[in-house]
Amino acid sequence: MAVEVVGASVTPHVSAKTLKFFRPAVPSAGALVRLIVRGSSPFRRSELLIEGENPAERIASGAWGWCDFPHDAPDASVAVAPGQLTVLTFNALQALPESVMLQWDEDKPGVKVALKATEVSIAAATFLGESVQPDRLVLHLENKGNSKATVESVRLWLPPDPKLPNRFAATPALAPSVRNVPAQDFIALTLETGKLPLTYCLIEVKLSTGSLWAHQRIKREAFDLSGGWVGEKYLTEEPYLRALKSVHINAAHIPLVPGYSDTGLSEKYPLKHFHGCQPVASYDNERVLPRVHAVEFLGEPQYGGRKGPTPPQEVWGKLAPFATSRLATTVTWSDPRGWCRYAGISDFPHYDAYRVCAPATDSWRSYEWPGGVKISWGAPLETIGELCRSLRECYKPAPTAYWSQGPHDDWKGWRPRGAPTPDELRLQAYHALASRITSLYWFNLKPISWVLFPDTFAEMQRIGREIRLLESYYLEGAATHFAATKDKWELSVIAAPRGAVCLACDNAYTPDVEKKVFVFGAPRTSTFNFPLPDYLKKPAEVVRVDADGAVPVRWRATKTGIEIKDTQSRVAVYITSAQKGLAERLEQRRQVLITEEARFDFNPGSRESDREALRQISEKKPG
Repeated sequence: MAVEVVGASVTPHVSAKTLKFFRPAVPSAGALVRLIVRGSSPFRRSELLIEGENPAERIASGAWGWCDFPHDAPDASVAVAPGQLTVLTFNALQALPESVMLQWDEDKPGVKVALKATEVSIAAATFLGESVQPDRLVLHLENKGNSKATVESVRLWLPPDPKLPNRFAATPALAPSVRNVPAQDFIALTLETGKLPLTYCLIEVKLSTGSLWAHQRIKREAFDLSGGWVGEKYLTEEPYLRALKSVHINAAHIPLVPGYSDTGLSEKYPLKHFHGCQPVASYDNERVLPRVHAVEFLGEPQYGGRKGPTPPQEVWGKLAPFATSRLATTVTWSDPRGWCRYAGISDFPHYDAYRVCAPATDSWRSYEWPGGVKISWGAPLETIGELCRSLRECYKPAPTAYWSQGPHDDWKGWRPRGAPTPDELRLQAYHALASRITSLYWFNLKPISWVLFPDTFAEMQRIGREIRLLESYYLEGAATHFAATKDKWELSVIAAPRGAVCLACDNAYTPDVEKKVFVFGAPRTSTFNFPLPDYLKKPAEVVRVDADGAVPVRWRATKTGIEIKDTQSRVAVYITSAQKGLAERLEQRRQVLITEEARFDFNPGSRESDREALRQISEKKPG
């Protein structure tokens, strides 16, 4: 038997560096490695050896966190047909050597495979479309080298049999919309693919210097806003459903709920399922599938209860049966010291790490505040952005999501106010949005949440409206720039094919040690410099956008992008466009969103009767 390695991808681990811990962990020097393999005769994936060792030996020694070709894999006994490609994935926890030997017989020579991250990489790969089956792929390529690269073609490799999702055959090459990738720059490719099956694929980008590869679940990406564990017993109550829809919630951590899912309520107030999705056939069918956000049933395996963290290979084993379904998987990561061990293990990763009045893994009293103040009720809000960026890089080019802290009712004793203030709530969401997440989950929107903290409702509605206003940019985009300035702003750019979202998040806030809340100052005049990819430079229009509309700003084109002078605090969001008429287009969309909010007509923040309705619902006994 002869085995050929036709390509490899190496995604280095990226750890959060500024977080403070009681017991810091040594940053991982490893990487997520995928080897794309083809054989001239049939072979079994589980028979292949790396450096003469089988996967179990590498995992037992601590060299790997997990791999997808162990001896007990669901497809271990099925041979890969000649000419087909397959992917061998392993998550290395130690510094990679320059190369490894792939063998199919320990007594015979194998194939030497170079392990090196390429200068040109796939920064983001997002499948989009109008139906549950996507028909469009947006690819962002990043060139960290000093010479331009040329794209010759893009090709998808798909499984001939969806029950064998790690066997791939070529489909016709796609003509890229852009050819040249400038040095030290990004490009965006929009590719019409035709309707795609909901399975795994290989993405091959053929460059003049070689090929780039990505292995990814095909799922139609949509910006879902989840209410978290909303409480199944409340979903038969229309006032509560109206409240959720008023803040643009379209998903929740719910199974199929009798009295809701099987009635007209689910049509009038649709919510996607973010759940264990068992039995699979009840969700992987034509009626329910469009309303599945993702499979989530493992809780937080990094904690694992008294036994400690669940080993990564065990987590992979629990997710592996879903590979033959059309359901994407996700896992909640909670401790950044160890999530590199799990890099790449699910289709759509997310994490939660709240920054005020909630349990956390980092040491809040270890952070430095002006005047030497030490606090135990909060942590720097901007650490959310760092965590999002590190998770994104560990899973690149797959999309990621974030649990954002909402008005949960059960954080008592941390400070007088047991939930984020509207300002804190806004900044936590926006530090994540600035990293280019593609879904956001509020924790946790039960009826009692807005009874206890009604002042958060208006802010959540505004944030929901702003996300819906710009969701196409988040979905089509890639994070191309991040910088922290000396005057305490964090500047981020999410570049999409037709324009960029430029975000400024305010770090000039202080802890009020008496009230135990974070306080932001008055708007201050600042100059923001946003570098843009070459294809977006010299825009025709730049506007500032929030829930109240799009307004012109003072800006000028620079050699690297745009410079904006503005007077702001908290968060400022700017949009660029290559074509005039951006403000009018955004306003049309905003009016649609306002009409949608008015259709549900519910606001416990300003209407006592609505708040009382939620209070009565929250006291409902299980029936």
